[in-house]
Amino acid sequence: MTNPGNLPDEDTLALKDIRAGCPELNAVPQHVRDFATMMRDLSSSELPAWMKHVKHDNVPARHSLVNGLRRDQGAVTAR
Repeated sequence: MTNPGNLPDEDTLALKDIRAGCPELNAVPQHVRDFATMMRDLSSSELPAWMKHVKHDNVPARHSLVNGLRRDQGAVTAR
């Protein structure tokens, strides 16, 4: 996965066009960064707030992810 700041100009423009056509995608990068930070830092205590934030988005696929995490939260947060 490439950091968006390191994309070639052509790819940066293509990504901009895609995001303009689907505004719901604009929240995805931050959700992914926040989730990756929780994983890296083993900060499972932040998971409920992250899930609540994701559920506020109007994107059912992300809601499905949160529902699955919530169902298995004990296993997801076990060390």
